[in-house]
Amino acid sequence: AIFDANAVGGVMSRDRLMELSQMRDCYISFDDGVDANGRNVPQWMDKVQHALKNKGLVSWMGERSSNGQNVVQQVSSGIDKSRSVVCFLTKNYIDRVAKSS
Repeated sequence: AIFDANAVGGVMSRDRLMELSQMRDCYISFDDGVDANGRNVPQWMDKVQHALKNKGLVSWMGERSSNGQNVVQQVSSGIDKSRSVVCFLTKNYIDRVAKSS
């Protein structure tokens, strides 16, 4: 289905093929801190990513590699390269995104 959607006359361009090879099944977005119950969110996300991997899905947890990059830009880039988005909202996450806008 992906090939048919991206090929013209049964041929896919090299550029499009390279672009598709960078795609992930899902982008996991979360706050890099603790939730309201005191749980370490990144530890929970590691478990989620491991469970997805066990199901054969490729995911990316962008917040781990932000290095000060604007959160909105990072999330946008992660979404663009993913087929779906899994977002774990906490109060800190919402406050952080609101502050960076």
